[in-house]
Amino acid sequence: MTSNPVNNSTSNTPGNSNTPGNPSVPDKKSTTSTVVIADPKPLSLLATAGVLHHEGMRCICARSTDAVLKAFELELSDDTSTLPKLQVRIDEGHPQPGHSDASNHSPTKFAIDLLIWDVADDPMSVLTIVQQIRQFSPFQNLPVVLLADSKWAGLEKKTESEIAPTHCLFKPIDPKSLITIAQHLLWMPALQATHRQRGSRPTRPGWVTL
Repeated sequence: MTSNPVNNSTSNTPGNSNTPGNPSVPDKKSTTSTVVIADPKPLSLLATAGVLHHEGMRCICARSTDAVLKAFELELSDDTSTLPKLQVRIDEGHPQPGHSDASNHSPTKFAIDLLIWDVADDPMSVLTIVQQIRQFSPFQNLPVVLLADSKWAGLEKKTESEIAPTHCLFKPIDPKSLITIAQHLLWMPALQATHRQRGSRPTRPGWVTL
């Protein structure tokens, strides 16, 4: 019965984070960014989303190109060409990356700040879609991280001509590296170009040149 006073006293100690006026660690959710993660493989998709969610990022998961475009409120046109063009969805209302708008009636409800896309076996198709997304003014400066197998080392060279920050990260993916790159692309624009040149370039032979 004597333990109750002890518990009450410890709950009011200065070291307790619940004490009014006590400095606390900033809430990650107060600076949450929205990240679209695309990966055709469900397990790796959830793993990537879990890593970023743990860092306080809001994740939108997509397993197909169509799902990615829906996140950006875009859709494929009915063109039958090999590289279909995108068109604005009739609901419009694109969110400005990095600028949330309370009056925005977008289905996603959040501004999209970053796109992380596992290119799987079709890196050039993914890069083409990314380029087409960036043709729309709200997404011209959208930062993108492309995840790829080491055989697609030539993909990094292909992205060098991109004006918007585009980073290639080669497998196996180090979660800490992914978090660092994502945070720098989101919060430290001055270092975007630097990190773009620090890609984990594969060193094994047998690469596929794009």
